[in-house]
Amino acid sequence: MNNAFRSEPFNPHVHWHIFPRYKVAPELDGIVFEDVLFGNFYEDTLERLVSDETVEHIASKLTEYLASH
Repeated sequence: MNNAFRSEPFNPHVHWHIFPRYKVAPELDGIVFEDVLFGNFYEDTLERLVSDETVEHIASKLTEYLASH
């Protein structure tokens, strides 16, 4: 993130884009996350909008998983 070093105080951070791929569609908060392109390159123009609550739920699941591995 080169922009983080353009002015002081510097503010570098890690920025991830996560593209999960699923052969079997998982369900979370009553939403089925089907990967219609499984086995092919992901399409970054596809969007799936979910509530802030679901985003927080996904983030907590990722945090939990990363902390345990």
